[in-house]
Amino acid sequence: MYGTATIYFMSRSLILLQEFAQKLSKAQQSLAARHLMCLAAAKLLETSPEDFCIDDENTPPRLKRLDHSPVPLNFSISHRKTWVGCLTSTSPRIGFDLEIHTSRDFSSLLEDVLNAEEKAALICPDSNLETLFYRCWTAKEALGKLHGHGWSSSPLDLDLVIAAQNPAIHCAQHEWPTHQLTCAYAIQSSFETLFSPPEILFIGMTSV
Repeated sequence: MYGTATIYFMSRSLILLQEFAQKLSKAQQSLAARHLMCLAAAKLLETSPEDFCIDDENTPPRLKRLDHSPVPLNFSISHRKTWVGCLTSTSPRIGFDLEIHTSRDFSSLLEDVLNAEEKAALICPDSNLETLFYRCWTAKEALGKLHGHGWSSSPLDLDLVIAAQNPAIHCAQHEWPTHQLTCAYAIQSSFETLFSPPEILFIGMTSV
């Protein structure tokens, strides 16, 4: 009698970040995000960006091949001011957010954003409140997108302590102080999937 073998698949994910020379309009942000979707799909599937087109009949828009066959990837988009980012993954449930740092009352914001358990686990006497706020905010945004309801998701689904203890959810933040930029991703993997952190690539500054 032989046991049943489990076949594991390695997840593949990619984050593309693009900076523009000036703040984009909503229409420009949408076009830039669609361009990143095509670039990311081309890299992960080892083909050309020209092999894809956007299916706007769905909300959010989906990527498809020119022969209308589906693309086995999922996308999560975020854009702020001069930055546009796209998380692309073979995992079915993902979320991504990016934020540009601005001057705010971070102590009050953290009081509103975090519950008591999160405050106890995350806030220390020497915490940099600005850094902590953007890490927490982007992580919660990413989790909200992963669960499909944004900030309307269940508070338990947005709880950073619970998420950190869930082996099926991989959530992490990255920051680039010189750009005043923080981003976070949330990727849910299945039992049969071995998680691999997303590669992060920057596209050089572009004029509109």
